[in-house]
Amino acid sequence: MSTLPQLEKASRVLARAAKVLFEELELVEEQEADLDVAALWAVVEEVAPRAAVMTAAATVVSLVPEDENSAEVAMRAALTNRYATVRPFLALLGESKALDAASAGKRVLSGVCGLPALARRKVGVKPLLPREVDDKLVPPAWRKAVYANPDLPQGAVDRDAYVVCVLEQLHRALNNRDVFASPSHRWSNPRARLLDGPDWGAVEEDVLAALSLDMPVEEHLAELVRGLDAGWKQLAERLEEAGPAAKVSIEVQDDGRVKLNVDKLGALGEPKSLTWLRKRVEKMLPKIDLPDLLFEVNAWTGFLDAFVHLGDGTTRMKDLPTSVVALLVSEACNIGMAPVVNPGYEALTRARLVHVDQYYLGSR
Repeated sequence: MSTLPQLEKASRVLARAAKVLFEELELVEEQEADLDVAALWAVVEEVAPRAAVMTAAATVVSLVPEDENSAEVAMRAALTNRYATVRPFLALLGESKALDAASAGKRVLSGVCGLPALARRKVGVKPLLPREVDDKLVPPAWRKAVYANPDLPQGAVDRDAYVVCVLEQLHRALNNRDVFASPSHRWSNPRARLLDGPDWGAVEEDVLAALSLDMPVEEHLAELVRGLDAGWKQLAERLEEAGPAAKVSIEVQDDGRVKLNVDKLGALGEPKSLTWLRKRVEKMLPKIDLPDLLFEVNAWTGFLDAFVHLGDGTTRMKDLPTSVVALLVSEACNIGMAPVVNPGYEALTRARLVHVDQYYLGSR
């Protein structure tokens, strides 16, 4: 962070010089003219003096390591220092009965369950060894922080780095719903809402017909796999035919994953007709507040009637739609309850909104 201002300044100089340089080189290539180095430098120096360009290049070289993903590795090493922040709740997290996992998250959850024991471990007396941790939970960006701490004995695992690493994998698994919590509104298991057994059998035929799926699922997935495989093969053949002139390329990264590089592709300009259409549509759209939009949609669909009392499902309060809309806006915009509270209007008092949130929205 301390070197970021230097890096920004140097990068800005290099970007301006590179832009002018590339433009001139493209012009020389188009006109098939001889390259005049002195003239080229003269054009570049109109943007930045030669000494400034050379200094900027030297600054970037000194501040940016040549190793791939060095910034991510450095960030993970810095995150290790946050171990003291997460340590107090490791026992609660690792021993919680609320967490469960799908097949893709079983390993992560198993690693989380082992964190309380690691937190109690006196690593200064008994260093942590590689065989005592799950290596599969340590991605490339974390390996240096976990396995190569110079302050530890050779071959020892950095317990603090490993714990924070596992917590990062847990957060990613929660976002992907590979690990889920119950009861929970935000982090619940989406698979629990899928129909199964007799409920699915009652609607299976209609659902498959609506999706135009009239074959066994295995056959359908196999067809998609064949189409994807044919597409990749066709892409590879075209790239081979294009040779060095291809504007896209396939790169195999250090972790074995394949990446499609499209850096050479230029941005497509917007046609005038699209710009005109966008402005035209913008002018035609009415400018209304978000609550008014929800009320209007409710007038078409009656969706606010679906919010029923958690207890008996029949209790309806006066001006209930107003309270529900206020809470929906509060949650959707992530602004909290304070901006939608109005003590002068019964349906928008804080006590009313808290009650409606608990008994009408709490089950959603």
